[in-house]
Amino acid sequence: MEAFCGAADPYNAALVRFMFETAARIDQAVSLEPDDLRPHENKVRVKAQKGHPESWITVSPQMMDELLALPAKRPKNRKTGKLMKARVFGYGSSTGYNTRWKTICKRAGIPYLSAHPAGRHGFFTELVVRQGVDPVTAAKAGRWSDPNLPMRIYAHAETDEADVRARFRTSDVQYDAVQTPNSKKSRKE
Repeated sequence: MEAFCGAADPYNAALVRFMFETAARIDQAVSLEPDDLRPHENKVRVKAQKGHPESWITVSPQMMDELLALPAKRPKNRKTGKLMKARVFGYGSSTGYNTRWKTICKRAGIPYLSAHPAGRHGFFTELVVRQGVDPVTAAKAGRWSDPNLPMRIYAHAETDEADVRARFRTSDVQYDAVQTPNSKKSRKE
């Protein structure tokens, strides 16, 4: 999928990776403008949303390089036909992204996965389930105010029950002579 998406539309591929790395919501991602990037600090400004203020978040150097490699595009407002401010990913709204992403998935013959599961869900699952980051730290990094919310909604098991049970099975414990009360040395010795 990665190779197809990158070849078909580098903007979409970068947008999905951006959301996966940052837990940004689709509206936050598509609204990024070139002025929202601080390349020398690897920081990206995401707009306020769902009770969280606008903030600067750190991205990997690779992600920043990918963002900088995308020539900004000025999308048209679908209602007025006027050009909007330049956008990093070239979309005027999440609708344009979703339409394009559905087309890419269909042409690639892969199931459609919306931006939210690919981004925020993937971010939390990757950190907590696959990387072992504690849920409080992952929730803070993803800008959730309550770590119970992503644990309840996004975290899911990736190990089957047999594997869990196997973790409790160990090889025989080596024989270790147990000291009996009579074999203890006295304090005088």
